[in-house]
Amino acid sequence: MPEGVEPEIGVAIDDNSHRAIAVKKAVTQLLSEGFRPSQIAILSPFKGDNQLSTLSRLKTIAGFPVLGDIDSISKWQKAECIWGSTTKAFKGLEANCVIIADIFNKEEMPWFTDSELYVATSRAKVKLLLQPASEKSRDYLRKLLEFST
Repeated sequence: MPEGVEPEIGVAIDDNSHRAIAVKKAVTQLLSEGFRPSQIAILSPFKGDNQLSTLSRLKTIAGFPVLGDIDSISKWQKAECIWGSTTKAFKGLEANCVIIADIFNKEEMPWFTDSELYVATSRAKVKLLLQPASEKSRDYLRKLLEFST
């Protein structure tokens, strides 16, 4: 098996509008590296209509709509949009590049279990970016990555 690329942990950003800016920059960078919209997925534990969700702040990126409903799968596969959905809705799918936003630590979000985080992170084939929502969650992610290596 080839060595994987080390997951990237972004800086902790507590405000979802600022997390959205960081996610847009990351997606724009991936597009400039040659990845197609059909190879990028943005995931959150929260639905797009939840105030805590970064997805609520992402309507378009680089001219591509951010969509994540069942009717948008074919659009995503044709590179007509960038995928943006909950981590649970993406279960069973995969993308070359996965960005997981809105990660809080266990105390802040006990219902988002380690196994759910694992399932979400295992959807990435090439690149994985983890966008923590607090310093506690960033430290938590660092410890998880140290444990897994």
